Amino acid sequence: MKVFLTGGTGAIGPATVRGLREKGHEVRAVARTNEKAAQLRAQGAEPVTVDLFDGDAVKAAVDGCAAVLHLATNVPPLRRMASKKGWATHNRLRTEATERLIDAALTTGATTFVKESVSFVYPDGGDDWIDESTPPDESIEMLQPTLEGERIIDRFTAGGGRGIVLRFGSFYGPTARQVDESLRLARWRMSMIGGKP
Repeated sequence: MKVFLTGGTGAIGPATVRGLREKGHEVRAVARTNEKAAQLRAQGAEPVTVDLFDGDAVKAAVDGCAAVLHLATNVPPLRRMASKKGWATHNRLRTEATERLIDAALTTGATTFVKESVSFVYPDGGDDWIDESTPPDESIEMLQPTLEGERIIDRFTAGGGRGIVLRFGSFYGPTARQVDESLRLARWRMSMIGGKP
């Protein structure tokens, strides 16, 4: 299967490219720099430069792919997380870019659409188990673009495709920026995770 991937060079992108290639899939992935394009080529993926907010360009990039995996994010660094402005590009990727990608997938005949999201949309359940059937907490203003992006997938499934939302938690590992930021906060006796101690 040929797969169009956004976020192919981000937090989980390289592992995703590797996993798809190991399963025999062809991967066309977004690269915003020559260095990122070289990284994708080295993994056996076809790099493509495209503005995810340009509908016509996105359609051309997605054309010929059976699946679209939208994993692109733009999480601001810790020092900008409290600012709404710091989340502007991230929120546009969650909403506007998702709209353009859904349009492209429907127009070009893709059959599967996978959208990245976060597990932070779930309410505090206390001792109760929380799973994908648990309704999200709609009261958190900061997460409204995330939930809006998830709802956009309904348009793809209404068009006959298979839409999947993956709600991830925090990423960690040797190359995860969040690890360094979490360690810095721990030194200040603070937590990266909001809520009651």
